Amino acid sequence: MTCTFSVTEGSDLIQLSGEVGGNVTFHCPFAKEKAIRFFYLQKDTSPILFVNGYYGDNDTGKQYTIERMKLKNTELNLSDRTVYMDGLNISHSGVYECIISYNDKGNTESSKIHLSVTARYSKPTVTMSCNGENLGCLVTCASHGGYPSTKMTWNVAENASNQIWNIVNNSEVPSPDTMMFSSSSTAYFNCSYRKPLNYLSCSVGEISSDMFSVCVSTESPETFSPIVIAAAVCAVVAVITMVGLTVFCKKNGVAARGAIEDRRVNGCAEEETALSGNKENEGP
Repeated sequence: MTCTFSVTEGSDLIQLSGEVGGNVTFHCPFAKEKAIRFFYLQKDTSPILFVNGYYGDNDTGKQYTIERMKLKNTELNLSDRTVYMDGLNISHSGVYECIISYNDKGNTESSKIHLSVTARYSKPTVTMSCNGENLGCLVTCASHGGYPSTKMTWNVAENASNQIWNIVNNSEVPSPDTMMFSSSSTAYFNCSYRKPLNYLSCSVGEISSDMFSVCVSTESPETFSPIVIAAAVCAVVAVITMVGLTVFCKKNGVAARGAIEDRRVNGCAEEETALSGNKENEGP
């Protein structure tokens, strides 16, 4: 729908922002004390795109919305002359114009609203590919579904020189269907210094990846086969058994010798006592 009027434009461009999938409300300035003859909200494109609006009947005083031509994702509030828009996507970004005419047949007033629709990027994912000897690693951070185009950045310690790491490429690719961007970056890390780099991350806008480490040693700790472990256990058990037997035998040997000596001593004592008794019996 295209309309031509004698329009008096407002001086300031009203800023309005929303996110993909969200909603916004267009507040068009108007004189509350005046009766409105018609009110249109249209997008400043070529050709002009009618968004929503209504007109009034001077004879009946009734107001009629223009349902047939309005955008399906909009609703008009007649009481405060606002237009609600939901299901936002990138194509809704742009300049909109509020056109209001009053019943006093004065000039038609116009005000413009700039709608900026953004989309939050997904949390960057990190993929890593290191060579066989772990002398270097290529790390890629990737995110998608964002708007506007935003470059991926790396969060690396300030003292990490260009000899340790450098960015190989960056890319921001738009989707032809959604107009939203995929942002990615690949960096090379030199691991020949044999020192791990820890607490690294990458960011796109205010969204950051999880922290990660590169150049971490891939050498596995020395392990032993089950056969070796079993043999070692058996050897330990055998040694403990032998020590136990040795101690046991020594204790039994000492006890046996003590018993024999006791018997010998007691035997001699008994013999001496017996001889003494005989001598007494042989007295005069």
